[in-house]
Amino acid sequence: MSDHWTERKQPCLLERRFEFNGYAELRDFLDQAAALSETDCAHWYRSLLVPETAVVAFVGDIDGERAREVAERLFGDLPPAPAPQPAFAAPQQPVSPGVHVLRKKDLKQAVTFVGYTAPPMLTDDAVALDVLNGVLAGLGGRLFVELRDKRSLGYMTGSAFNSLHARSVFFGYANPAPDRVDEAVDVIQAELAKATKELVTETEFERSREWLIGSQLMQLQRNGSQATAYGTFEALGFGYGVVERTPDLIRAVTRERIRDAAAGVFIPENAVIVKLLPAE
Repeated sequence: MSDHWTERKQPCLLERRFEFNGYAELRDFLDQAAALSETDCAHWYRSLLVPETAVVAFVGDIDGERAREVAERLFGDLPPAPAPQPAFAAPQQPVSPGVHVLRKKDLKQAVTFVGYTAPPMLTDDAVALDVLNGVLAGLGGRLFVELRDKRSLGYMTGSAFNSLHARSVFFGYANPAPDRVDEAVDVIQAELAKATKELVTETEFERSREWLIGSQLMQLQRNGSQATAYGTFEALGFGYGVVERTPDLIRAVTRERIRDAAAGVFIPENAVIVKLLPAE
């Protein structure tokens, strides 16, 4: 498990967002993992390997007959079993909105996340929010400029859009000095609120769309990456063809769609604000 501060902080954000469902039962992750036996892991693994939901993706120099032979050899003896079902449904709104403060010993730099529930992956609004994230995040992004360049509110600042199957999460983050956490939260919320009222500029819009399209093309340069993408979207029920259609989905986004999607997500009373501070 990574010790990077953003990855330490996200479990708490997701937990407050989704509470006790399959997306975010993360509170005692390390203790739970330590208590698992080899039998537990094998049982969980076998519960997922059922013919009714199996997807095998091949990319490269292999014909259909050979691919079928390989799939039969590897998975042909799987016994019939019911398809596994999610234990919990993703809630439509945060279970615990509001401010959540955590304190940690030996922590010098504070961390804050401001997160919101977002639409499911590949919906029109979700794709629009992905483009908006490109406007807010990264070097030269709005949050980087406002938080770091103008106010020196941390070295690592920006936003992220976690696109998930049932419900997604959009959040802004910063790692300011402990006495400036509230200021960082105010800036993040102000920038997100701005996106709900004003159209992003044409320059920001085009840059973000092209960056997203280019990033996907780079990620699909290797056969293994292509097989992973095709198999994942097929298993999720979207069909493997959505991988090839993704650039068109991104190009179909408009600045008006971004503003409207933001307005439906960045509702102040739905915000989950997590502050990780040094112990007193």
